[in-house]
Amino acid sequence: MQLDEVELFALEHLFSASDAGVPVPALNADHYRVQERTITTAGFVSIIKYIQPSDPAPQIQEICKPFSHPRLRRGGVFICWVDSDLTLCLEGFAERKNWPSELLPLALQLFGND
Repeated sequence: MQLDEVELFALEHLFSASDAGVPVPALNADHYRVQERTITTAGFVSIIKYIQPSDPAPQIQEICKPFSHPRLRRGGVFICWVDSDLTLCLEGFAERKNWPSELLPLALQLFGND
């Protein structure tokens, strides 16, 4: 599966700056494939495979950044950790409120409305 715009937004938000001196590669959605998406009680989790091993992969173990959105009064948080096989685990969750459906990847929005 291709990266959804929510997943792409989250990865761009997480990798947009090297605040901690972490080298940040240019994010190209074609270099990633979503293996699984799941709704959680507070948001979502996506398992994403980095499929361009010849390019530099994100050189992090875990990165976490808060973000704001009009539907999240107290904001939300994106977390991403990278396994040794270049699998990214991306999680989005709300701070003390339910995660709004429009911030779910589209496939999960459709699934949640069934």
